[in-house]
Amino acid sequence: MKTRMSNLIRLPSLLCLAVWAAVPGASAQTPAGLEVQLYPGLSITGAVGTVYSIEFVTDLSQTNAWRCLEFLRLPATNYLWVFIAPGSFRMGSPTNEVDRLDDEGPQTVVTLTKGFYMAKYKVTQTDYQWVTGSTPSVFTGDFNRPVETVSWEDATNYCARLTQRERGARLIRTNSVYRLPTEAEWEYACRAWTSTRFSYGDDPGYTSLANYAWYLDNSGRTTHPVGQKLPNPWGLYD
Repeated sequence: MKTRMSNLIRLPSLLCLAVWAAVPGASAQTPAGLEVQLYPGLSITGAVGTVYSIEFVTDLSQTNAWRCLEFLRLPATNYLWVFIAPGSFRMGSPTNEVDRLDDEGPQTVVTLTKGFYMAKYKVTQTDYQWVTGSTPSVFTGDFNRPVETVSWEDATNYCARLTQRERGARLIRTNSVYRLPTEAEWEYACRAWTSTRFSYGDDPGYTSLANYAWYLDNSGRTTHPVGQKLPNPWGLYD
């Protein structure tokens, strides 16, 4: 199992953290006084459907001092997921931003009260064909390219079929669902608690954009396999 712990927690005092596969009993409760806040960007890979226990200790010299902070269930698909913790952000772009469009404002403070998982990469042609049995993509030759030429209805049907398949196989709970993110969820995850023009900075001359994204000038007018560029601060690609 691999874990990404950077920017995971903010604590007023020293604390050690570990992630273990576990079978949860009583609901995990954050101990009073620690003021622990889970941060977005936690990535866990391991046995699908397994529940992992995030545990902490304040004194390594104590015997059996580890206590449970939170339980996380690893989603049961072949995706890699990033947990996006709840929080507030300023949605939209400021009026003085370079190349700002009229429909990118006015800025509004939005609060997301519930966390969610977001796929680390775009849905690939392999992912789409595994669920639907076919791919409508025009750009072929590598099934790790993102699926394209899909409508909103195609995308929502894909999510519904994936949910139905995994519920039927008891890989996810009956109250779990795969869906498209809302506009606010997408921008919150994309910005990753940054307030700059892009998640990596303002970049008014677009000098660094090619390190993070494919676009007309660097793509050769075709799509490319996912995950080849740098991620945003929360580990989301493309």
